[in-house]
Amino acid sequence: MKQRLRRVLGLFLVMVMTVTLFTACGTKSNKEDDKKAGETTGQETKSESSSKAEKSDEPVVIDILSGTITEDVEGKLELAMAEAYMELHPNVTINYIGTPSNELTKKMTAYVTNDDLPDAFTLMPDFFPKAVELGILEDIKPHLSDEYYAGFLQSSLDDVTADGKMVRFPWFSVPSAVIYRTDWLEETGMDVPETWEEFLEVAKAMTKDTDGDGNIDRWGFSMVGTNNGSGTSRFMNLARNFGCKDATFVDGKWNSTISSPEFRESLQFFTDLFTLHKVVPPGPTETGYTEAVNYLATERTGMMITGSNGMGLLLTKNPNLDGKLGSFQIPEKNGAVGASAGVMGYSISKSSENKEVVIDYLKFMNESKFAIDFAQKTGRLPVRKESTTAPIFNEPTYKGFIQALDKVYIPEQYPMYQQMLDSIGLAYTNIMANGVSVDDAMKELITKDEELLKEANSK
Repeated sequence: MKQRLRRVLGLFLVMVMTVTLFTACGTKSNKEDDKKAGETTGQETKSESSSKAEKSDEPVVIDILSGTITEDVEGKLELAMAEAYMELHPNVTINYIGTPSNELTKKMTAYVTNDDLPDAFTLMPDFFPKAVELGILEDIKPHLSDEYYAGFLQSSLDDVTADGKMVRFPWFSVPSAVIYRTDWLEETGMDVPETWEEFLEVAKAMTKDTDGDGNIDRWGFSMVGTNNGSGTSRFMNLARNFGCKDATFVDGKWNSTISSPEFRESLQFFTDLFTLHKVVPPGPTETGYTEAVNYLATERTGMMITGSNGMGLLLTKNPNLDGKLGSFQIPEKNGAVGASAGVMGYSISKSSENKEVVIDYLKFMNESKFAIDFAQKTGRLPVRKESTTAPIFNEPTYKGFIQALDKVYIPEQYPMYQQMLDSIGLAYTNIMANGVSVDDAMKELITKDEELLKEANSK
């Protein structure tokens, strides 16, 4: 009887999990120093598909570069799924290469340079256009039955498709919406806001001096105002709902809406929340995602634009908020909508020799019993239709996020996208931190935008 391969937990989980070494023999990956597989807590269940893993006793090792595996709750759950799968398929060893999300692009660049890609990998948005250009991504759709493919939410399929190919296997979605204190909203006597004007009125009503010392100590909105991906992505969710587009490719030419009246209005509204209306805590340009979540978790703010994973984090930080949090779609202006779908999953390397086994494992991870449990514990929502119909997703906690999946915005693969976001972040931080006027910030932003468009269109 064949023994299992050595599975080693990475050092990054030493503080949160007990490392257990299984002594065995068999084939080892040449990347073994980087990898690990996890402890089992899952049930022995039958995978939804049949693959080489079920038909052969030949040892198979699949290597997966993952960012989620490095996170506390998410990593434990993913490792449990891997162990449950390996219990069903004793010939398969799943080696996770744990890499924090902010280092994934650097790691992928090294793999591409060395022509040594793992079987599957988390593909970050900033590396996505390059990966498509290099042709390193397997088209997954031909490996799936029509019935299985149709079982994904359309928003998830849209978000993983490039040049007509399915280049990522969706695992979960982190759609953007607004988390809010249901009890604080009830105190105001107002309804869930549907427009930005209503949002501002609710934020004003939630902003209070609660101890009567003459100083505001509770604010309506937990703004992420840093000039980085956390800040700019949230601002763009707002801008899209004012009628702006990120960038569009029309008649062989890149265009943007940064110089439009709608963009200026969105920038004015966003910065006014701090400079004029004072409905956000002091120092928003130094308030990143972690700080904004902590404001909400410690009951100092009442609303926050965030992905659905923020809900899981908040309830982990403050279990007393259970039953006091809800979600609603990001408000709109003049019918414009466009939240981020935030679909995450794994791309499969064209060079992988184990594509069918990888796909079988990714299907296993998407089974409802795993997807619903993962969503409840992390706030990362299912991407399969049968899972999103679970009763929990019709409750106030996640209702807004589920509704947002019907109104997502899928950005085009603008080659200067990151530089565009950097210039937008600089604009709003200059306004809120340095007292620059909106008009002056817009002038500088438009000049930079024109330079980026010129460069993009020259390629």
